[in-house]
Amino acid sequence: MGIVSHLRGGLKKAVKGVRWVAMRAPLSRRGFLMALFGVLFLWGYGLRQKDWILLVLGAIALCLVILGVLMVGFTSLWVGWRMRNLATAGPSDPLHAVVGESTSTGLRLPAWQMPFVDFRVLWLEPNAEVTVDSGFRGMEESVRFSRRWSAQRIVRAFIVRDFFGLSEVRWESEEARTIQVLPRTASFPTTPLRSMSDGEGHYVPGSPRRGDLVDTRAYMPGDPIRHIHWKLFARSQELIVRIQEPSRDYDLKLLAYLICDPFDEYAAEIARWSMESGALGNDWSFGADGCDLIAKEDLATGRELLAQSGMSLEGYGRGLETFLQTVKFDPERHQLLLFASASVWRWLPHIREVLKRHPARCSLIVADNREVDEETSTVSNELPPSEPRWWRFFLLPKDEDEPSQPSLVEELQEFSHHGLELRFASRPRRVSYGKDALKDELPWSWNSIS
Repeated sequence: MGIVSHLRGGLKKAVKGVRWVAMRAPLSRRGFLMALFGVLFLWGYGLRQKDWILLVLGAIALCLVILGVLMVGFTSLWVGWRMRNLATAGPSDPLHAVVGESTSTGLRLPAWQMPFVDFRVLWLEPNAEVTVDSGFRGMEESVRFSRRWSAQRIVRAFIVRDFFGLSEVRWESEEARTIQVLPRTASFPTTPLRSMSDGEGHYVPGSPRRGDLVDTRAYMPGDPIRHIHWKLFARSQELIVRIQEPSRDYDLKLLAYLICDPFDEYAAEIARWSMESGALGNDWSFGADGCDLIAKEDLATGRELLAQSGMSLEGYGRGLETFLQTVKFDPERHQLLLFASASVWRWLPHIREVLKRHPARCSLIVADNREVDEETSTVSNELPPSEPRWWRFFLLPKDEDEPSQPSLVEELQEFSHHGLELRFASRPRRVSYGKDALKDELPWSWNSIS
């Protein structure tokens, strides 16, 4: 047994050594085969059997391999030396980025390199699309993220190879740096969101509305259809809604929570806008799946929670109960605002109990991440035209083992009949998120059901 264990240990060390050499050897598989055939042609057929054609071919093959090894080796040593200097310089400034936008990381490498050499940079952690642009000042690295993220380090993979693929060197480098990737945001009128908390469309934490429908005002987008005074509409031809009487016996605090899943990016965009635009009022708390902290009237903490929630792909609202216990949810003093994606079948089973207990104190914003034309509603081509429009938000293309469940939509509608404020948001196709975006454009379209 001792001999077998020693042999096994020696074999593992040998394999580890071979892998170490293979990872750092400048020859690729193609280059190794070309060098092998070059030696065979040059020595076996050229010098020994006097085959001058194969001798020339073997010499050319060996020259290409040697030239590629020298160029790739020199370039990799030069880039590796520069990266070691950056690593010893200490932590870099925090990197703040937005999903979908190209952001410069500040990493610059010398533009000069050996000819016929291709240089690439990949990010292993976090995942990002990397672009290396060559300019007069050198090669500058830019990244583009497809999802919000939060990290404390960058793990890069550098690849140097020649154009013929005969020589290749790969190595990894780690940089200590704080990264915060936030969802996109754009201008949006605050009326639809504020109407979920106050009938006048203005969020007043010290004077929330609660009680019987005793007052009236003009209809505003986002108001429930069931509150429209149809008798007054028949006489005046103007939409008038009934609102609740104001009550000043308690302070209303808005509790916002982001339900995370792989298709929650648009919901995160609305959540970010809600905090930054002041639509949540002056007294609010924000939480998200996969996050232990809670942001209490702190915009910086709220942004960090948004970035961290991007790493929770399978939250599905499982942390909502813990969030309510932490903030000590009281139906008499709190209003719960939930942001979720249109994949209702993913998260509704996990928040069903909360909606059952407090339907009148909950508001739900369902954000459809698919792009649609501004002139049309969110419609899926997979459904027959006879289906109701609001059903199609939830019958999104799903995995083959996850069929659509229209019963969940009926369950949401039942919650809305018991007081749940329900809103749908669909992403328009033609929206500009760059610096030239108009401040008065409305990138969200809202629909409500009763």
